[in-house]
Amino acid sequence: MSTLFFITFLLSILAILLGLVKPKLVIRWGDNKSRREVLKIYGLTLLLSFLFSLSFQNNFSFRDFLAASFFIIFFVSILLMLIGLIKPNFIIKTEKKLTRKDILKIFGISIGLSLVLAVMAIPPVTIEDNIEDARNFYNERKYNEAINEYNSVLSDWDEDESGSLTLDEVKKELENVKSSYSKEIENEINDNLKNNEFELAKNNLNKLKKLSIETSNIEKIEEKIFVKDLKNKISKANNKFNNADYREAKNIYLDILNDWRNGISNQYSKKEIEKKINQIDQKHSFIANIKIIGKGTINQKEGEKRFYEGEVLNLEVSEKNDENFLGWMGDIDSENNNLSVKMNANKDIIAKFEEKEYELKTSISGKGNIRIEPSKENYNHKDKVTLTAEAANGWVFDNWVNDISGDNFNKEIEIIQDTDIRAVFSKKEYSLDVDTFGDGEIRIEPDRSSYRHNELVKIIANPNDGWILDKWDNYDGENTKSIEFRIQDDKNISAIFREKISNLNFNTVYNNSKNMTDAQFDQYKEKVEGKRISWTGYVVEVKEEFFGDDYEVLVDMHDPNSLSVQDVYLNGIKSDLALNLNKKDRISFEGNINSVNKVLGAIAIDLKNVKIR
Repeated sequence: MSTLFFITFLLSILAILLGLVKPKLVIRWGDNKSRREVLKIYGLTLLLSFLFSLSFQNNFSFRDFLAASFFIIFFVSILLMLIGLIKPNFIIKTEKKLTRKDILKIFGISIGLSLVLAVMAIPPVTIEDNIEDARNFYNERKYNEAINEYNSVLSDWDEDESGSLTLDEVKKELENVKSSYSKEIENEINDNLKNNEFELAKNNLNKLKKLSIETSNIEKIEEKIFVKDLKNKISKANNKFNNADYREAKNIYLDILNDWRNGISNQYSKKEIEKKINQIDQKHSFIANIKIIGKGTINQKEGEKRFYEGEVLNLEVSEKNDENFLGWMGDIDSENNNLSVKMNANKDIIAKFEEKEYELKTSISGKGNIRIEPSKENYNHKDKVTLTAEAANGWVFDNWVNDISGDNFNKEIEIIQDTDIRAVFSKKEYSLDVDTFGDGEIRIEPDRSSYRHNELVKIIANPNDGWILDKWDNYDGENTKSIEFRIQDDKNISAIFREKISNLNFNTVYNNSKNMTDAQFDQYKEKVEGKRISWTGYVVEVKEEFFGDDYEVLVDMHDPNSLSVQDVYLNGIKSDLALNLNKKDRISFEGNINSVNKVLGAIAIDLKNVKIR
């Protein structure tokens, strides 16, 4: 019968899928052959056939019913929600037009309900399940996990959930696990003792004790570990003693006495061990009594310090005190800063340092005062002194010079030698003079007769038409139109203006001289004379000027290899530049046109204020 209902269930799924594509294929009756009708008819058939098929199963429980309900509600809700998201009013017919948000709310609730049913259908973990887990751990030799699982079962024991097992049976299983685990631990302890791994053996012994099982082996194992460990320590201490490592030997002997157990340890002589310790203290250990005289430091603290025979005491004088160190005294006589002393007897060791005194000299540049704290005639080595520079009215502290530096008016120093210090003070008010050369003006912000120390000053250059700022004299910054600086002394700055370079070229002047009448060219000369030009030509000749020490450079503006005459005369050229020029050198130059003249079909142009680049 269950098979029949299961076949009906599968056919219902097929009918729904076909009907959603073409309803007329699965509904052969009535007038309403819609997809909604397909879902109503075959959805109900699907639900009933599924439930009836389950009801005929053997051992079908209420939890099985909940699980089946979850399966149907969940997957039907998902299917309807997907259809509704595509066409909201197809699934639920209402007067109100449904939105996709409404579909998500409705079927979201049904999906949530199905999940609640799924949780209710999950069977609880029983005691039998926990015991099965414990047995699995035991079979896998995971004894700790098995013991923890059995203990959990015993702490939550419930007769109603225990099934066929009794409490005594579970306890017996637990004891068997512990017994197996204890044997494994005992084997590990034996391996540890064979390999002299005493710490591992002690750790495994603690594990054995925690099992809380009734066995006489624990005391025997503990005694066995102790005896083997004791034998190993005594052997190790005797070797250290024989090799003159007395410090380590004594530490091991003391450790043996601290762990001594009467009865167990009696196979060894306690008196013999105590005798060894006394022998080390009386015959093989020595005291170094260290003292420091004077102001100085070494790498050892003052007082008594025990050393054992053969050990080395290293003595070092601190580098910052080495100039004052006079030497070692007492049982050691040496002036070396660093010593290594082999201890073979008691020794008195004294590090002696010289008590030096130093002079502190101070002086003033400008007007002001230096306050010294503490103020003394002489100072000891490494005394701390605080210096405070106090400027007089109208003056400001600038910096420290000589043996110290810096511009902080308050300074702490450490006296390690004779010291000479000068405090430099500057006037608080300064004058500012700004000159102009060329055709232009300047503006000062703020414009005052004097300025305070470190005050910010701005100077702006405004060249007149046809002029530009060339540079600032007595100013170390960039040659920008506007400059800013903090005034710290009297200043005299000059703004140098020069004429703008004209775009007039030589060929234009030359062609006009040929094409214009004399009258036209005379008018043209008046326009170009005075203009500042920048051209390039070839050196023809260099001559000393008739008056003065300067030179005149004659320049050809055409190819120097062609037949031509000089075109441009550069006047006022200094000797250091003129004497380095050679014929046919190609040079770039700028200057003001002083005169333009026609000469035998050619042209002669005189320049002044010339710069050769």
